Amino acid sequence: MNSFRGTLISAGFAAVLGIGWYVQQPQSKAPKANEQLFQFEKHELVKVEINRPESQSLVLEELDGQWKISGTEFDVSKSMVNRIKHQLHDLTARTLVEENPADPSRFGLGVKGIHVRLTMRNGKTIAFVAGDPNPTGVSYYIQPDSSNAVYTVKKSALDYYSLEISSFRESRFAYFDAKEVQSIRVVQPSGEDFALSLTPEERWLLIEPFEMAADSDMVRRLMGRIAALKARRFVEKGEPDYPLAIIEEVPRLRVLLTEKSGSTLEVSFFGHEVENGEGLCWVKLKNESSLYLVPEKTLEAFDIELDTLKDRKVFPLLAEDIQALTVSSGPGEGSIPEGTYSAQQLSGVWTWQDGVPVPGSTPDRLANALSGIRVIEFLDGERSAFQLDASNAPLHIQADSQNTSVNVYLGAEGEPLIDDEGNAFKRYTMAIDEHPEVYLVDVHLRSVGHDFVREGGRRNDRALEQAERRERLGIEGEEQ
Repeated sequence: MNSFRGTLISAGFAAVLGIGWYVQQPQSKAPKANEQLFQFEKHELVKVEINRPESQSLVLEELDGQWKISGTEFDVSKSMVNRIKHQLHDLTARTLVEENPADPSRFGLGVKGIHVRLTMRNGKTIAFVAGDPNPTGVSYYIQPDSSNAVYTVKKSALDYYSLEISSFRESRFAYFDAKEVQSIRVVQPSGEDFALSLTPEERWLLIEPFEMAADSDMVRRLMGRIAALKARRFVEKGEPDYPLAIIEEVPRLRVLLTEKSGSTLEVSFFGHEVENGEGLCWVKLKNESSLYLVPEKTLEAFDIELDTLKDRKVFPLLAEDIQALTVSSGPGEGSIPEGTYSAQQLSGVWTWQDGVPVPGSTPDRLANALSGIRVIEFLDGERSAFQLDASNAPLHIQADSQNTSVNVYLGAEGEPLIDDEGNAFKRYTMAIDEHPEVYLVDVHLRSVGHDFVREGGRRNDRALEQAERRERLGIEGEEQ
């Protein structure tokens, strides 16, 4: 009996303890799902102050259209700014946890919380305290300054405020306007140095170690490699892990981009590290103390054979600027008639030399084929050995704009291009004007040129037939 009574007493005591424990836990009141906590227009946010009790506080502020980390020269990550705006501009509560908590610290709030203040363009502010995650880890506790109540909100709205300052910093750091770049210089001890310059006609030239026209697309890709640099880590001078010895070495690569204004961005690459199997190196910008750890594959993009920089778009006119076309077909073009055929564009209509409109779209196709020529291969040897002159080229195409005349000479079939599956594609020799270079191009331009000649030949045949018919009719009329 005593044993039984003791059991009852113990059970009752445990129940009292359990009730007490339950009361002490954060209990959700009647949930107020989707209750609006904040609402503002995203573009109105101009400042974010984050005060953290156990780590460095920071202020993010929009200055002249650019977000900066106050007290530093660092830009704020665009993705982080957008994240703050997106997560908070129409934030709603998942549940109302407690209306007037006696001890906010139970939720990671109060002095333990992260105090955040948002400032709008009109001076209005929104403030709140971000707390701990709830027991399930899918929501966070929050206490708006405008209320004593504690709510839960989605995790993604608050989980980034405790991140290190580097997480708020823009990972891209090499800023320049590619459209304004006037010259590029590349210095690399283990590769070939070279320099490029933009002409007044907006065409890129390789000027060192020798001169040649450069492929604009290739030059843009090189600039894109620098613009796309993203730091995996940032290290500031004076920090314990700042690799001072490495940046005192000769750079593995140095790229100088000079804009038309005269300002130059100088980017230097140092050292070699491996993290998770990936090769990395340090980057430093001239006149800056920060170091950025980036993938070293960028170095490979600049260690190139200079022949790959050759301009493969060699025809100087745009299709829409071509106003007249003349195609001469010589011997050796198979079934293609020999002769010279011309068409001109008048008020947007292509006409043959006798003023008769050209049916179909062949002149436009030829203008587009000329404008779109891309060299597949540059050939060695003297141009005279390839029969690519007005007197002996199998196909001669002259294109005229208002102020310019360009002559294209297509010659004999060259070595075919063999793809990975063993398929052979015909290529033909080509030269332009009096330039000494000889190219291999695909069959497209030759094919469209032949179409133009065929149609011109048919037009001449019809004109001849009409002339002969008129002549016969005239003779018969006289006889009568």
